[in-house]
Amino acid sequence: MAQKYPFSVWNYNIRGDFEPTEVDVWAECGLTVTMTERTFYGEHDITTLVPFLDRAAEKGIKLIANIVGLTNDDYVEIGEAEYERRFAEVYEIVKGHPGLYGFYVGDEPTTKQMIDASVACLRIQKRIAPELRPYINIQGGSPFFETEVFGGKTFKQWLYDVAT
Repeated sequence: MAQKYPFSVWNYNIRGDFEPTEVDVWAECGLTVTMTERTFYGEHDITTLVPFLDRAAEKGIKLIANIVGLTNDDYVEIGEAEYERRFAEVYEIVKGHPGLYGFYVGDEPTTKQMIDASVACLRIQKRIAPELRPYINIQGGSPFFETEVFGGKTFKQWLYDVAT
């Protein structure tokens, strides 16, 4: 069987805008890996993601959990220990789910602080959930050619180091 190519969209909706049947629409559109609605840590019940993941597994697609409270911005605000605690807590709720691709880390880090926070989030997520793929958007506004934000490395070398 051929492996499905990750094809996605950016989902800006907030938890509660959709019912799990929305996943059917995503699958019918040809999406294979896409973002969940934004779920707010401490405000929304994380278990409400499970019916979406169930539906994704039924449809043969995977979802990226988009949880506000587990992003690189949040890492900067709450620090490493609290980020790790939160991530481990949320991960235990969805651990092993066949519809889960990974967790959203952040969008276009543009400063050294945000790039460092992104790397820290990626490492924490990979240590706690090694079977998943953290998602970060490093397009557009990311400073690809500013070696000082990458610790003197080229973007290509920095990306290789982060990935290995």
